[in-house]
Amino acid sequence: MIESVGSKFFKSITETADDLGGRFEIAFTNFSNKITENADILASEFISLSSLIKIVLSILIILLLLIIFKYLTLGTLFLKNRWLGRHNQLSEAQFLIFITPVKVEIESATLKKQYDSLTTVLQLRATTSDGQFLSKFLKKMKCQNEDQLR
Repeated sequence: MIESVGSKFFKSITETADDLGGRFEIAFTNFSNKITENADILASEFISLSSLIKIVLSILIILLLLIIFKYLTLGTLFLKNRWLGRHNQLSEAQFLIFITPVKVEIESATLKKQYDSLTTVLQLRATTSDGQFLSKFLKKMKCQNEDQLR
């Protein structure tokens, strides 16, 4: 009798546990299926996002290289112009005098040109044969202060 009461009691507990286990298994399977589906969706989104990130990074690298090339070119041109400016720099003031032969009656003349603080003095002298002027520098460029020759 004790055995039959124990079997009935444990049989109902076993059936209840089996029923609860079946329900838990179904619920856990549904839950894990949903998690798996969401994880698959998330993984595919991460994969597509990583490919987009690779594309964006490639574009940014190309733009960065173009910017670096641009500034290297500008720097090279600046240094070239600076170097050429140092080596081909003309003096502060230069006089360009065009001389043409002119027949005159006088023996010599002095021509003085001035630009800012620089002065040039030319002495013109007539040649003996035909009376045309030849130019000769009397003094090259000098400052207005006579003691500071350039």
